[in-house]
Amino acid sequence: MKRKRKGDKWPFIRWAEKEQAWKVDARTKDGGQRKFFATRDLAETWAEQQRIERKNDGAAAFKFRAADRIDAEAAMKMIAPYQISLRECANFYVRHAATATGDRTIQQIVEELLAVKKSAGMSARYLKDLRIRLNIFCATFGKERAVNVSQQAVDDWITAIPYSGTTKNNYRRLLGVLFGFAVDRRYILQVPISKQSKSSVKRGKPGILAADECARLLSACDDKILPAVALGMFAGLRPESEVWRLDWSRIDFKRKLIDVEPLSTKNSGDNASVRWVQMSNNLVEWLMPYRQKSGPVSPSGDSYFARLQRARETARIKTWPADALRHSFCSYHYARHSDAGLTMAQAGHTNPRTFFRHYRARVTPEDAERFFGIRPAGVDEKIVAIR
Repeated sequence: MKRKRKGDKWPFIRWAEKEQAWKVDARTKDGGQRKFFATRDLAETWAEQQRIERKNDGAAAFKFRAADRIDAEAAMKMIAPYQISLRECANFYVRHAATATGDRTIQQIVEELLAVKKSAGMSARYLKDLRIRLNIFCATFGKERAVNVSQQAVDDWITAIPYSGTTKNNYRRLLGVLFGFAVDRRYILQVPISKQSKSSVKRGKPGILAADECARLLSACDDKILPAVALGMFAGLRPESEVWRLDWSRIDFKRKLIDVEPLSTKNSGDNASVRWVQMSNNLVEWLMPYRQKSGPVSPSGDSYFARLQRARETARIKTWPADALRHSFCSYHYARHSDAGLTMAQAGHTNPRTFFRHYRARVTPEDAERFFGIRPAGVDEKIVAIR
């Protein structure tokens, strides 16, 4: 590099032999650039523009108070990795100032979310689960302003709760609902939950009930819950989306068929759940004493779960797997018929790989015959016969 000659003005102009052009070097210790021009006049013109701009910048700097200059320098260091200007930062803050300075607390947002979900017609069970879990979260963060709750704080809270991986993920999912709602309402800028907070879960085969447990459970059911339990146990109907919404008029006792309507399915777009379910002989026997022309087959919400819980306790069933009735039906039905397509059609399954992973080789054909041999012993007898 050639040495600067005494008396040279910044920016420095030189002839660049290699580029065959006039080079203007406007670099300083704080940055700057070099440019090349075809003629000396063009180079001089651009160099003079840089001198004027530098002079103006220098004069403007004296208008700042010392504290402002210190703040500006500190801010520039903070945003340097993002390659943006202070003006861009200021523009962003102006657009989001109301959110960034919001005073909504977590408790206030939870209450607002619950009210919105209730008005949207969400199920009582979902609302109860949402309320219980979010109120547990509020015990720690309820009084905090939502904008002050950090991702690390939420992740640490999820990691620390003394529950299984599945339960932790359930909390994580509902907190995602809460913070997603807060983002939509512009109470916060982003959801403070990271992917790393998701817990690993060991997935085994779904749990099922033994035939003698099923018999004891039916014997312990009261009249209002027994048809619902029998439909879950011997027809594989889903409780909330199918049994709760099922009307007696949709059960054809003559043809032994249950019409599972689109309205009663888990997902109205799931065509596999829109189906006719063939009733086993023992299911018909369990339902006949309660048969009506029309009306709901089952209680719903807390009434359903409270009655089922009492029956489980009376039947002395200590372990209750998730979806125990439906999973029991699928396992015993497949063992009895050895026809995956038939069982999948009955239960409304769509994925053969998932079905085989869960239900193949679960029980023996002899167990299946005992299961479908569970019949009521008599109208006046509160016992169950297994034939």
